[in-house]
Amino acid sequence: MKIVIIAALKEELESFLRLKDKKIKLVTCGVGKVNAAAKTQEVIDQFSPDLVMMTGVAGAANPKLKIGDFIIADEVFQWDVDATAFGYEKGRILFTDMLFLKTNKKSNSLLLQAFNLTHFRDFKKHKPLVFKGRIGTGDTFIGNRKKVKAIFKEFKCQAIDMESGSVAQVCKINQIPFIVVKSISDKADSSAEIDFNKFVKLASFNSFQLIKNFLELL
Repeated sequence: MKIVIIAALKEELESFLRLKDKKIKLVTCGVGKVNAAAKTQEVIDQFSPDLVMMTGVAGAANPKLKIGDFIIADEVFQWDVDATAFGYEKGRILFTDMLFLKTNKKSNSLLLQAFNLTHFRDFKKHKPLVFKGRIGTGDTFIGNRKKVKAIFKEFKCQAIDMESGSVAQVCKINQIPFIVVKSISDKADSSAEIDFNKFVKLASFNSFQLIKNFLELL
């Protein structure tokens, strides 16, 4: 089984470099939806994967989430897409049926099993928890809690990032299964930049521990 693991930044994949399996390809796509989409299509064309995984860090939308917690996405969408002038729901891609794109159920089940087998490093004495739900993507790094509260209220998403929705769209077009597992690195508020810089490496280490156990269950 050939698997592509994508993250926006090299720091998010630093712990993954110890993976030596030739059937696993690590890819950094850069920040933002266009970068993510372009790199995803490129790696699909070159590698023909059986599964695409998006990992790395995300900001909390659900106020119950704490830094270090994990989100396993059952659906991914793009909160900043707006074709409501044509009568479309907010977030639906114009002239398509793509709104909430579903991730691979079987792989999600294995991720949950892997979570229960994984020993994580704590964040400020907080033991990471796992949540399932939607992850919303937009081309904005949100550092305003009022804005993220509005997104949470409208879409009931657990977390937000800047890449997963476009990775999912490209996978959907190419009919390739995909999953998204993210570690919460900030609360998407005025402390987002400080928290992100401080916690990204530790969050990525925990992500690697989880995904390593997931790969062993495949």
